[in-house]
Order: sequence, then C-alpha cells, then structure tokens
Amino acid sequence: MPAPTFIAEGHSNAGTGTAVTSTAVNAAITVQAGDLVVVESKWEGANGATCTVNSQSGTTYANAGSVIDSAINSDLHMQVSWGVAAASGTLTPTNTLSAARPWTEMRVRVFRLGTGGNSWSVDSVSASNEANSTTISTTNPTASASGVSVFSVALYAGLTVTFATNWLSAVADQATSAAMSYYLLSAAGSPSPSPSGTIVSANVWLARTVTFVEVAGVVSDGNYPIRSEMYF
Repeated sequence: MPAPTFIAEGHSNAGTGTAVTSTAVNAAITVQAGDLVVVESKWEGANGATCTVNSQSGTTYANAGSVIDSAINSDLHMQVSWGVAAASGTLTPTNTLSAARPWTEMRVRVFRLGTGGNSWSVDSVSASNEANSTTISTTNPTASASGVSVFSVALYAGLTVTFATNWLSAVADQATSAAMSYYLLSAAGSPSPSPSGTIVSANVWLARTVTFVEVAGVVSDGNYPIRSEMYF
C-alpha cells in the first residue's frame, strides 16, 4: 500500500505556570472519517496525574504506552495518545488531567490512509527515554507495513528542537516545551528512520516514538480494527 499522507497539525497555546486540568488545541482541525489523530500531552508538577483525550463525538482515544514521568527531576511528564476520526468534519482534541498541573501543552498530527488502507494499528511503541543533554533520541522503530512513525518530545524549557533529516515538524513547535515530528513509511521496514534531534543547550527531556501502520481488508467496528494491537 502507498504511504499515508500528512493532513494537518494542531497545537495548544504556550503553557503557563497556572495549574489547570484541561488543555485544548487553539483551533479546530478538519478531518475525514478514518484519519489517524496522534496527540502529545505534556505537563509539569508532581507525579501521579493521569491523562485522557477526547475530541468529536464518537472518536475515542487510547494511550500508546503509559505516562512518562521524569526520573531526573520528577517534574516533567508526557503522554502520547491516538484515535481514529469517527466522522468527517472538525475536531478539537482536548486533554483532561486527573489533577491540576502547570505548564501544560499539546501537539497534534493528523494522517490519512493511503490507497487500499482500511484502518490503523499500533505497530511499535519505543521505550520511554530521557536525559539532561543537548541530544534527543529514542530506539529505532520497526514497521510491518506502510505507515508513519511519530516522534514526540517534551522539554523542561522553551527550546527549539532541530530534528534529524527527513523527520518533519511544524513551525508552531519552535521554541516551546513540546515538539512532535513524523516520518512517513512507504513499505514494511523501509526505510528505517532514526528518531533524533538536538537543542542548543542541555535540558531535561522526555521522548517516545510510536509507529502506526495501515491495515487493509479488516472488518472494523467503526473506530478500531478488530485485530488492532492497542497499548494501554
């Protein structure tokens, strides 16, 4: 199957030190039914908060791996979530934390199936990674079919992430504490991207790469393919 296509991006306004329980993108995103919606949520404060995401009626989200809590400073946290648009129209992804936290931000990317794709499945979720350094990376993802790898980064300061060649990002991600890039995969295992990036000065960061693949000819319940591998 041909590689999927990037459709749209969304982001919240820059986070503030005011503790909140909910954050939304700053403009609605136009989607078609079946589009993949990937959401990065970043926040600071004490450990222990959980994060859920919602948008339009009928579109549900699952977490790709568990919440990442910084072991370096116990004050930086990130969650990657994903859903499949249930209907064509607009959606406004919003996250809700189980307890109020400061410095919250969101990043969203939307992808459309290539010709012959029927739905989406999570193919791999990298182990969480963190450091206090100028170089950001995760383990190299694998793919069993055409799809997209999404590389999400949370920072403890507002810095511009310069992503590796062929990892695409949005201008809105610049000089913020959350950034997201992607790499489109045209076939199984080809090419093999290395998720990485740099910042100008050492900072505490969290990162995770999630690879999604297109699924063809699978009976769906209207949202997730029945044999989709889900990570909670």
